[in-house]
Amino acid sequence: MKKLFVILYIIPFSFLKAQVTVVAEQPELNILYRGYDNVIIPEATGAEENRILVEGTTATPTTFQGKKGYIVKPGAGTRIVPIVQEAKINGEWIIFDTVFYKVKAFPMVGVQNQTISKSSGANIQCGLSTSAPIRRSYEVLSVNIQDQDYTGGTIPGKAVKSIKVGNHVGVTVKIKDILTGADSTIVSSLKVTN
Repeated sequence: MKKLFVILYIIPFSFLKAQVTVVAEQPELNILYRGYDNVIIPEATGAEENRILVEGTTATPTTFQGKKGYIVKPGAGTRIVPIVQEAKINGEWIIFDTVFYKVKAFPMVGVQNQTISKSSGANIQCGLSTSAPIRRSYEVLSVNIQDQDYTGGTIPGKAVKSIKVGNHVGVTVKIKDILTGADSTIVSSLKVTN
């Protein structure tokens, strides 16, 4: 009789779990970037509520594209963040999954131009590598080349008139992250062309 009771208890619980579809959705990427507001959206279709629990960092509630989620922002020294997904079913919180996310450095922003023309100059563009799994936009605030400052990203050809074609010239670019508003500086070089 005791064995039968256990079986009857397990079967309804298993059936209950089978009725709930659980998806841990991270809309931007499959890893966590250090010092970045990574968005995690837990979903368990059919559950009353969803939540995540994290170790080694914090999960701050947020809304992303109309869905309730969390911002997970690993700090320095964090290499792996376990994220536990829970769903509330019939008033009880049930753990469905634990996923271990690797933490990596945020991709470097770089100057996307490779050349500057003596005749037409260059319109400096900055961004993440095309291999980066997320997209961010950056505004070029100013460019310094040959100890000359230019507001915005446009550099006239005269800025490199004294540089021999084929040589490289250094540039210092000040940019602003459109999403966060944070300013930063990039140092790069451009090949001089006709």
